[in-house]
Amino acid sequence: MWEISVYNQILTFAWSLLLGAIWCFTYDIICSMRRVYVWARWVVFISDVLLWVIYAFVTFIFLISRTNGEIRSYVLLGEILGFLVFRIVVSRFVVMFFVFIFKKVKKICNWLKRVFYAAFEKLEQIVLKSLQNTSNFLIMSVKTAKKLLQYIHKLLYTKRNNVNVENKLDETKTKT
Repeated sequence: MWEISVYNQILTFAWSLLLGAIWCFTYDIICSMRRVYVWARWVVFISDVLLWVIYAFVTFIFLISRTNGEIRSYVLLGEILGFLVFRIVVSRFVVMFFVFIFKKVKKICNWLKRVFYAAFEKLEQIVLKSLQNTSNFLIMSVKTAKKLLQYIHKLLYTKRNNVNVENKLDETKTKT
């Protein structure tokens, strides 16, 4: 069994208190986000499970680094105590601060969304109008070209001319 000195035990306990306070701080940030933004129940469940898995992993790494991987009760007690002390003393102010920040961020995002939506709506109207004008121009150009060819050469759209052209082609084939 690996021996740990009293000084290292006290230092590890202090670090575990700090780690518990960090856990509470991160949890308060997530709670603040939940107050401002509406989350579905399954998202809350998954975020809580993911958060506690991350907490467990970091605690495991902390135990490996400080106690050579042995589970010491004072480490877990220190984390719980740090979490509770932070929750009782500071958590209310942290939640109020981050709710204020997230409300401002939400307000700015909604404003940006309205501005960009209006801009993209105008851009969409301009693009659609130009595409419509371009397509109308092309259609009119094709119709004008057909009418000019029909009027000037009188070759298109007549069966007699098509028959004459075919006969002339047949005559040239047989002559050669």
